[in-house]
Amino acid sequence: MVHPRLLVLAAGLVLLIPLAELWSRYWNADPGNWPRRALVRGAAACAILALLGFDNTFGLVPDPGVGTGVAFAAELTLISLSLAGYAAFFWLLRRD
Repeated sequence: MVHPRLLVLAAGLVLLIPLAELWSRYWNADPGNWPRRALVRGAAACAILALLGFDNTFGLVPDPGVGTGVAFAAELTLISLSLAGYAAFFWLLRRD
């Protein structure tokens, strides 16, 4: 069983991305830059979830229901997604 605080953290980070986009649109941000902003925000959310969400790293949420191997694999996946998001962001910057 996954700890409820871990689920709340993940849901909050997922909701943060569209809310941040709506906030930047409210302040008249350039709508053409939304893919770049989404990549950076998604990569940051994955990094935060990987570093803070599991018991094996800086784990703020103790999660005895998830095995050590599964938690480690999830952390590596989230870190990989974060790095891929940042790499795609910089690739888009170079392309322009």
